[in-house]
Amino acid sequence: MKRLRIIFIMAFTAIFICCANTTKKTDGGAENGSTPTDVKSFGLVGNVKEVSVTVLDLSSETQESWVDSTQCMKFDDNGRVLKDRFDLLYKYDDKGNFVYGLSEKSVMRRDEQGRIVYYENRMDEEDDLGFDLKIEYDDKGRMAKTQIVGWESTVDEWYTYTDDHVYPDQQKLESEDEGDHYSAVITYTYKKFDDKGNWTEREVKSVSKHTVDDEDQGTDESSQIEQRKILYY
Repeated sequence: MKRLRIIFIMAFTAIFICCANTTKKTDGGAENGSTPTDVKSFGLVGNVKEVSVTVLDLSSETQESWVDSTQCMKFDDNGRVLKDRFDLLYKYDDKGNFVYGLSEKSVMRRDEQGRIVYYENRMDEEDDLGFDLKIEYDDKGRMAKTQIVGWESTVDEWYTYTDDHVYPDQQKLESEDEGDHYSAVITYTYKKFDDKGNWTEREVKSVSKHTVDDEDQGTDESSQIEQRKILYY
């Protein structure tokens, strides 16, 4: 489960920014220039093609930067997600139906509003190991909770917002993996936005705790700057 833990740790700083636009199409496509369903579900505004995120770690002595692949997302020209922030893949038939993920065993389900609520990830046709992703939304259509369940691992993430903000102010995380327990509180300060309303730079501060078999392993604090490059159709 080490690969799963790495995915958890890399993914927990990624947060969704949901917009107010809606669409009645359930295939993720756009209507009259509105934000497609999948684009909105993954916290973006407009007809997005690709998103890449560069992270500058302010906590390290070298303050090195890197591209965080778990936050790099792709969408087709109908607004359907092709790659999400969990590194999950989505392939569709000519009618827009999901047919393939990382393998033919992968399963994806949407709710009545066309939003992705479940993804059963399987790595290949011979290997049943993987993880299940569940997504919940609040009454404003914003991402409220995600849960990833693996063989002996679970990661829960909760997102909170102020007033009608479409971007989260805080995230909480709880991770359990074979006796290893991680918890974190992450706060966000947004610095820059593009002309579509998507953030392009934010400051991320987190305080995390780690225990192994209920024994305290200490508290860690970190600070990062995240910069996004967004391409549109």
